[in-house]
Formats: sequence, C-alpha cells, structure tokens
Amino acid sequence: MSSSGNPLFTPSLAMDTGSNFVWVCCCFGCPYGFNPDRSITYAKIPSISPKCFSFTLGTFQEGPDCRFSTVYEDGMWSSGVIARDTFTLATSDSGLRKVLDVMFGCTTDTGGRTSALGGVLGMVAQSPYHLAARLSSRFSYCIGDLRDHGYAHN
Repeated sequence: MSSSGNPLFTPSLAMDTGSNFVWVCCCFGCPYGFNPDRSITYAKIPSISPKCFSFTLGTFQEGPDCRFSTVYEDGMWSSGVIARDTFTLATSDSGLRKVLDVMFGCTTDTGGRTSALGGVLGMVAQSPYHLAARLSSRFSYCIGDLRDHGYAHN
C-alpha cells in the first residue's frame, strides 16, 4: 500500500520496473483522483528547478510549472505537473513509513489503459529525488494468485 498527501490518499498503482517515475491521477474526472488542494504537504516543482529534469521521461518548462508528458508502448499516456508530497507506505510489521518530499507526476490528462489506474509506481532508483531511491534496499512486494480473477489486487 502506498498513500500520498496529508491527509492520506490511497491510489491503486501499477508497478513499473523500467521507469523512475511515479505519477498519480490528479484530475477531477479521474476515477481514483488525488486532490492536491486537500494536501497540506503538496507543492508544485518550479520549471527553473534542476529537479525538473531529473526524470527519464519528457519533462519540460511551461510557464512557472515543471510539466511532464509520457507515452507507454501499449499506447497509454499521461501528462501533468511535477510536484512533491509526503508518501506513506505500509511496512511488513503492519506499521507505516512516511517518506517526505517525494517527487511525482500529478496527472491532469490521461488516456488508454491509464484511465483504470490511480497511477504508476516507477521502481528505478536513479536520483535521490525519486521514491525508489529514498527506500534504499528496504522494499518488497507481494503478488497474489494471478489465476484468481476474483482477487482484487491482481
């Protein structure tokens, strides 16, 4: 389980082992949308910040905000602003771990299969700004029975 914001918002994220990028739906029409106005720890990354260009996907400057646009091989796409917020992760001992100032994409426009997701969890640890790098070697995940179509987390 991962959550973002303060108060907590818990999206359903697709894990991406080939990317360093985390994004969540921030648009009002998204079925699992995160509302940044409700988080007291949310902040946009300015376009002049070096952090704006620390991702492996298309980030660009547009006005005062650092923006992104990415297209996946299966045709799904996502675009929005780069922001930072607190992420809260469940631990193996049933506790919670807060990770402060995680950079992520706040998606304002999405298409393809992404419309059924709350976002994507990029797991490549490439920069100290990225969630995977902040977790160090202390991350694990559990996959349920993929043959069980009734299991909600497959």
